[in-house]
Amino acid sequence: AIASRVTQQSVMGALKTPESQVWIGTKMGVAVWQESNDPDWRYLFGPRWHPGTAVKALAIHEAATTQIGNAMESVPATIVVATDGGVSFLEQQEWTLAEKADLYQEYVPRGLRHGLTSECHLGAFGDVTGPGR
Repeated sequence: AIASRVTQQSVMGALKTPESQVWIGTKMGVAVWQESNDPDWRYLFGPRWHPGTAVKALAIHEAATTQIGNAMESVPATIVVATDGGVSFLEQQEWTLAEKADLYQEYVPRGLRHGLTSECHLGAFGDVTGPGR
């Protein structure tokens, strides 16, 4: 288990959310624990989650309800992760399978060749807007 490999020297900070998640910032990314999830532990590392490698600080921006126009909307809690390469803001979003499929379908046409999906390279790391090679 990840808990047995986390040493005191590698933990840079920790916090507990109102939802009882425990976020642990380490020299190599972020570990998130929540007992009711499957799996209990999640490990967030790399540019998909945050710039840089070593977490310098963690903070939570609490969930709130705000008025947007005439409607009241819920704004989820955001975890702020400061690393040696910059700052990221992580929030959990609930998506239906159809919403997730729609998002990925936006990327599929880049790799379509004669009705089949083929190899599709990115022009630059993380840039899905360019033609690639």
